[in-house]
Amino acid sequence: MKVRPVRPDDAAAVAALLGELGYPVSPAVVAARLAERAPREADAAWVLTADEQDEGDAVGFVAGHVFHPYELDRPVAEITALVVSATHRRSGAATALVGAVEGWAETWSCQRITVASSLEREGAHAFYDRRGYRQLAKKLEKSLDPPPS
Repeated sequence: MKVRPVRPDDAAAVAALLGELGYPVSPAVVAARLAERAPREADAAWVLTADEQDEGDAVGFVAGHVFHPYELDRPVAEITALVVSATHRRSGAATALVGAVEGWAETWSCQRITVASSLEREGAHAFYDRRGYRQLAKKLEKSLDPPPS
């Protein structure tokens, strides 16, 4: 397996992976989001291919974002997406992908790294626990009405 930065031609594979996670999105939308974030240094994403030669579609995807809260001395990184195809789970793929974000966060001198995970994803919670992540807060969310057309 090989972890590498995401490329525009990964959009279809990333869309399929996000669909597996329960977030259906078209390849065109993923391509637009990749293009929008590409010039932003504080946003990064990687894919995992099934072989070291980087051949074939991505079988895993992770994205991260760095921000600097007012109350902290150093930035914070957040894992904003992590998905591994069902055929490659429990293979070390997620560990490799999270390692890419963690290494990137270290280059930013981040104070910590955070991740939000749906309450029902108990397997994901156990994965993060094994990597040293701890629940420190309760994240609350409010949906907003879409802007008028």
